[in-house]
Amino acid sequence: MKTALLIIGENIRYNYPLVDYMQKEVRNKIGKINATFFIDNGDKELFLILEELASSFTHLLILSSKKSFNLVGKIISTLTQDNLKLKEQMLLPSKVLSYEKESYIVKYKESIINVLLVEERKSLPKILINSQNEEEFFFVIDMDAQSCKTLLDPVAASYDLKLSYSTVVDETVFVRVQKKRYGEIEQFLNTLCQTFPAKIIRNRSIITYAIEKLLKANRQITCAESCTGGLIASMITSHEGVSSIFKGSLITYDNKIKEHWLLVSEETLKNFGAVSEQCVSEMLDGALKITGADFAMAVSGIAGPSGGSLEKPVGTVYIGAQAKEGEKIVERLFFRGDRNYIQKQAAIYAFKLLIKTKNEIFF
Repeated sequence: MKTALLIIGENIRYNYPLVDYMQKEVRNKIGKINATFFIDNGDKELFLILEELASSFTHLLILSSKKSFNLVGKIISTLTQDNLKLKEQMLLPSKVLSYEKESYIVKYKESIINVLLVEERKSLPKILINSQNEEEFFFVIDMDAQSCKTLLDPVAASYDLKLSYSTVVDETVFVRVQKKRYGEIEQFLNTLCQTFPAKIIRNRSIITYAIEKLLKANRQITCAESCTGGLIASMITSHEGVSSIFKGSLITYDNKIKEHWLLVSEETLKNFGAVSEQCVSEMLDGALKITGADFAMAVSGIAGPSGGSLEKPVGTVYIGAQAKEGEKIVERLFFRGDRNYIQKQAAIYAFKLLIKTKNEIFF
């Protein structure tokens, strides 16, 4: 299954929050997007582009502005030697396979095409293409990519599957599972969970996985952030239903705020500095004490591009997680990249440590 996403309309193309939202919805519904293309309204190459994409991909998802929506229908009707008919206040090809409000599916040669009408500040219409479950994704924690390959590839081969690996943060590997001819994905994943307990995370997102486990267990979480500046809290609150488990976040950039809000001692800050294991440990204690949450995450580091030293270069980040009735973990990491990439890596790693604090909750 090869899927292409075609976004039509400059009013959509340069609306970056809208594009991010649409791409996320598409990935959640059908999985991997092999290629994304953009074209402006009125582009004279639209006919040729549609024909080429429909001939090259098994699934083509077209997200069209209102201005181009009917034109797309006319082009598809021409390609399929069809006529347009008015259905549900939409001009649709008469051979449409299925349709709902502002969304329809047609077939062209071997390709399935789903056309959606997209407007700013509105929800995306229903995606009618269904995933064929030819691939799946999971995380492996506390193992590097080469170790994953050595241990998992032979198991995958016995289930007629192919694996590919991507290191997200230190010893945290994102794995893609692809079916071969007789591939058995579900049996393979069940075997892995039994063989490598507390290492396999069956989710496309570590953050989503952690939140779902907290919701199921009805356990509350808080966080204390410095260099990530509220990013961890934003990742949590992007998920629905978290009001029942998220106590809040303390963003303590200044050292005095760390003292007053999180009860980090003046001696700790003076002797070890804000970017230290001791400081993050006390940030965790303070966050749990102040909020009464069951779990806490804390981060303090140097995201750059300035502020580093020989002892603590840019990219040095101390990250911690603690269960009120479980383990406290604080680790020193060194991340590379620009400021935003360092912050995102640190935030993701915080969730990884959170998952490790209490196996009976997270596994």
